[in-house]
Amino acid sequence: MPPRPFRPFGLRARAQLAGAGFPADRAAGPSATAAREPRPKRAGHPLRAAAIATVTTAAVFGASDATTGTSRGMLSVGATVPLVAVMQLEHQTAQLSITQADIDKGYIDAPSASQFKVKTTSRAGYRIDVNPRLQIFRSVEVTLPSGTVSLGPEGGAIVARGSPTRETPTSMSYRFYLERDVAPGVYPWPLALSAHPL
Repeated sequence: MPPRPFRPFGLRARAQLAGAGFPADRAAGPSATAAREPRPKRAGHPLRAAAIATVTTAAVFGASDATTGTSRGMLSVGATVPLVAVMQLEHQTAQLSITQADIDKGYIDAPSASQFKVKTTSRAGYRIDVNPRLQIFRSVEVTLPSGTVSLGPEGGAIVARGSPTRETPTSMSYRFYLERDVAPGVYPWPLALSAHPL
């Protein structure tokens, strides 16, 4: 009977050789040693890595866009209404006729000489500026429905607090305390009125 061929790579052959004094790894041959060493990890395919990077980047940008859209949705938009006051003059005496009797008294009255309406967008109210146009008086008393205001020869301002709900007609009467050197005659109306918001 012919002898059986020697197979050094089987488990039984490895055990026999190890018992005979040969190292098992050496007896198993180079193929066994290569089988026991850890196989190196294969590098990812470059196209696959690029695709993953592209998907990740797109996801990040998408989250950023979504966040920006949310922020825009939370912004509040408002409009600022400019503060204005408009005076509508209903009546204004155009002239002031001064007689010698007025000069002797030292003053002259002009009842209801100014009649107007004021409309304003200010909740605080408005003011009426009274500016002199002729230096024929030392002072002037201005009477409104709310009271009387005394102004000097340089004029001044009359304040109306609160925003009117409607354009209420206002009437103003005057008492001019005349300068001592004023002469009798007919003069243009010595005051100019203007309205301004507070």
